[in-house]
Amino acid sequence: MDDSVLLDYTSMAGGTPAQLTPRQITDAWAANTRLPVVATERVNRKVVDSFFVALETQQFDRLKTIFADNGRQLNPYAPEGFPKSFDGAEGIYKQYSGLTAQFGQMTFPRQIFATEDPNFFFVQFKGAIDIKAGGRYENDYLGTFRLQGGKITEYTEYFNQVVMAKAFGITLT
Repeated sequence: MDDSVLLDYTSMAGGTPAQLTPRQITDAWAANTRLPVVATERVNRKVVDSFFVALETQQFDRLKTIFADNGRQLNPYAPEGFPKSFDGAEGIYKQYSGLTAQFGQMTFPRQIFATEDPNFFFVQFKGAIDIKAGGRYENDYLGTFRLQGGKITEYTEYFNQVVMAKAFGITLT
């Protein structure tokens, strides 16, 4: 096989070195129907991560391009008096850009988990937020992200509302 190459490429040869011709290599790539799914997952994972980067760097204007125009953030555990959702990319931007009045540095160490649907992710994260009046707010979160066309269409944020209530002097009913 003069026109073949030695490959030690696990996904093409099952983990063992193999002699394959260029035609065999391209045929194997053409038969891989998961490539578009994998590509979508990678793009969307970066979009989800860029949400947290925008918060950490306080570049809130980036949220307008990360979220779809009709995107939503749902807050099912928000205490009474707090919004249960922020609607539209502009509404989400307004909510977050207003945080700088009360909060300083924000960090969100996170783990992003893909699912079988390349447009749906789980994110487990911690929030560590400096309060300008003094102190620090820390909570544990789980977020779900739905995406379409490389933009977030729905972000649902779950957090420990008891921790939030204690940090901000909120009475839970």
